[in-house]
Amino acid sequence: MTPLESLVDDVFSAVKAGDYSRLAAFSAMLETVSAPTDPATLTRIAKRARDNAALLDATIKGLRAARRRIDALRNGQTLTTYDSAGQKHDHSAAAARTHRL
Repeated sequence: MTPLESLVDDVFSAVKAGDYSRLAAFSAMLETVSAPTDPATLTRIAKRARDNAALLDATIKGLRAARRRIDALRNGQTLTTYDSAGQKHDHSAAAARTHRL
């Protein structure tokens, strides 16, 4: 296994473990490692790099979904309805909780 293959595998392991603080160090290391010239090795590295990209994309989507959910909980969710004239009305869950029964 070449140093570049090991580094790409380490990036995958760090992202999968949620250890994002290590990514900056990996970035600097990637700039210093020489690329192999063997086509088979390059093909393996390219596949691993695509796997890393897919994992990072999934991570970003998950973080965005979590942020949206936190915002929804923090701001209170709204129910949107439309009247017979087609006018939109937003009903806030937060406003409903402020009324005393």
